[in-house]
Amino acid sequence: MEHNKIVQQKDHIILPKATLMRFKDNESQRIYYLDLNDITVKHIYPKSYHASPNYYNPEYDIIVKKHETAMGKLYKEIVTAIEHNEGMSICAGALKKQIIDFITVEFHRSVIANDSMLEKYKNKQQMENDIINSILFREGRMTAERSAYSVNYRQKAKSKEAFRNYAQNILGTKNQAISSIYRTFSPQILYIPMESDYHFLLPPLHFVGNDQFVCFILSPCIALALYPTLNGDSIISEASKEKAEIINLRILECASLFDPEYKEIVGKKFQLDRIKERIEKIMSIVTISESKIVVDANKELCLVDMYDVLETVIIFCLLFGVPEGTPKVQMRVQNFDAKFFENSQKEVSDLFKKYSFNLMVQ
Repeated sequence: MEHNKIVQQKDHIILPKATLMRFKDNESQRIYYLDLNDITVKHIYPKSYHASPNYYNPEYDIIVKKHETAMGKLYKEIVTAIEHNEGMSICAGALKKQIIDFITVEFHRSVIANDSMLEKYKNKQQMENDIINSILFREGRMTAERSAYSVNYRQKAKSKEAFRNYAQNILGTKNQAISSIYRTFSPQILYIPMESDYHFLLPPLHFVGNDQFVCFILSPCIALALYPTLNGDSIISEASKEKAEIINLRILECASLFDPEYKEIVGKKFQLDRIKERIEKIMSIVTISESKIVVDANKELCLVDMYDVLETVIIFCLLFGVPEGTPKVQMRVQNFDAKFFENSQKEVSDLFKKYSFNLMVQ
C-alpha cells in the first residue's frame, strides 16, 4: 500500500475515539471530563476530544489503527462472554501479551503528545546516542552513516514539533521497562455490573499502574488488569465498589501529573461532580503558611479511613504539586475519626511520608 494514497481523518492523539464513545452520555451525545487545571466539569463530542488532522504520519497511523482494532475486538469478546456468562476463548498468556501491547502503544502515544514526557525521552535518547558514539569513536568503528544519523537527530531535537514528528518511530516498538515489570504478572478482566452506581474513570493515557498493578480502562464497566497473582480462579472478575474506587483514585493521581493540556479525567458526570466537590472542599480549608500546608481547624474535615487519607494526600499533590523536600502538613486530631486515628496513626503518617509530606497532628 502506498502511504500517499491513504486519506486520513482527524487522529485522536492518545485516547481512541472508540473508547471515548463508550463514555458518551446517551442524552447529550457528549463525553464529560474533569479539567484539573481549573477544577471544572466540561463536555465535548467524542470525535473532537484531543483530535488533530493528520497527527500521525501515514506509516505510524497504520500501527495505531491496527492497535485500536485489536482493542475493539477484545472488548467485544469480553462483553459477549460477560453477557452470556461464558469463559473467554483467549488464554491467559495471550491476554497478558495483548494487555502489555496495549499499554506500550498508549504509553508511547502519551510520550509523543505530552511535552514533559517528550523532553525526557529526547534527553534519554541523546544520552544513549552519545554513549554509543563514544564507544564507536574509541574503537575506531564510527561510520559516515552513523555520524549522519547523529547530526540529523540533533537537528530534529532542536525543534519540539520536529522531534515530536520524529518520535513517532517508537510506535510499534517494544518497551523493555514495561515488559520486564509485568513479565510475571497474571492477567484479569474486571467488570462492573451494568446496574451499579459506580464506574471506572478514564485516565489521560488510557491506563494507570505502578510496579504492583496496572489497569487498562476499556469502558465505564470493563477494564483489563495485571496483578502479581491471579485473584480467584476465573480470569473474569467482578470489581467491587472498593476496588473501583481505589483504581479511580490512582487515575486522579495519574492525571494530576500530566501537562496542563492533558490534565483531565473522562467519566460519568455524577462521578466527576463528586470529585470536583471533594477537591473544592479541600481547597476551601487549606492554606499555605510559612512553607506549611495548614488545614483550617474551624472547618469540617473528618477522615474516617485510609481511603479518605489517600484521597486527601493525592488532592494535596494535585493542588500544590509534587513536593520538593518534605513540607509539613498541619492538621488537628479533629480532622480524623478518633477510633480510626488511634488505631492507624502510624499508617496515616507513613502514607503522608510516602508522598513526601511530614504530617503534624495537634
